[in-house]
Amino acid sequence: MPTALTGVTDYSQLDTPQQRTGIVHQGANAIAAGLYAASWFSRSRGHHGRGRVLAFAGLGIAGVGGFLGGHLSYRQGAGVNRNEDLPEEVPAGWHSLGPADGFPPGRLSPASLGRVPLLVLRREQKAGAGPDVSVLADTCSHLGGPLHEGHLQEARGELCVVCPWHGSTFSVRSGEVVHGPATAPQPAFRTRVLDGRLEVSLTGAGE
Repeated sequence: MPTALTGVTDYSQLDTPQQRTGIVHQGANAIAAGLYAASWFSRSRGHHGRGRVLAFAGLGIAGVGGFLGGHLSYRQGAGVNRNEDLPEEVPAGWHSLGPADGFPPGRLSPASLGRVPLLVLRREQKAGAGPDVSVLADTCSHLGGPLHEGHLQEARGELCVVCPWHGSTFSVRSGEVVHGPATAPQPAFRTRVLDGRLEVSLTGAGE
């Protein structure tokens, strides 16, 4: 009961997609509690076989509810993913971060888009080749570590950035999690260079 009450309080602060998951999570837990109560009632009447079936059914439904609770917290950002609200903080469209040559090649460089901290990595290019730049949200989705203070390493055949706080490892191109403890990917920005200036855009920004 105390857990259910705190869950209702948390639910009131969630956005619509999170609330949808929360409703199913709460429903699964309520059904599991009902099945366990029915199991106890059946056993008290001497129907132990039926009681075991109801208890196992309750266990299965509770497992589904637990999975949804983990998904709600660790993937949808109900208190864990530090970047869940980023699309709401970034204006739609393309935005300049300054001269592309201002970011040293091969180094993790901090930048900002308004109040949003970013991580910029410009790679060495062959003569005549266009710029190759990756931009991620700088705040680690796990516990908010500054990724630009981390380091680069190869993992699973791709270049990754490692968070300096707890070692979460993300692909610098896609932001996908390569190694935990993070479970949510880093938002990755689209990039382009116009007239020598680096511009970025985030899919879903402004929504």
